Amino acid sequence: SMPNFDCDLFYPVENWEVVGTECRRTWSLGDQDLDHSWSYIRKLRNEKLSSCDWTVTLDSPLNSQKKQEWINYRQSLRDIPQTFNKPQTVVWPVPPS
Repeated sequence: SMPNFDCDLFYPVENWEVVGTECRRTWSLGDQDLDHSWSYIRKLRNEKLSSCDWTVTLDSPLNSQKKQEWINYRQSLRDIPQTFNKPQTVVWPVPPS
C-alpha cells in the first residue's frame, strides 16, 4: 500500500522496478512546488534547532563531550539545504541521546 506522505508538499509517485524475475512497486515523492518544499524543510529544520538551543548555552548541564555532539548535530541540520539537492532526498540527522 502507499505510504502516507505530506501531500501539501509532495505528491506520491508510483514506481515499478524489475529485480531478476520480480517486479516490485515502490513509492517516491514527486515535485509539487520545489520552492514551497524547501521552505517547509527549512521550517522543520528551524523547529529542530530551536528545540535544542538549550544544549549549547553557557549554562547547559551537558558535559563538553555531549555538548560537542549537539553542536555537530545542529551543524548537520544547518547544512541540510547545501547537503541535499532535492527536498525529497533529505535524511534528517539523529539527535544525540
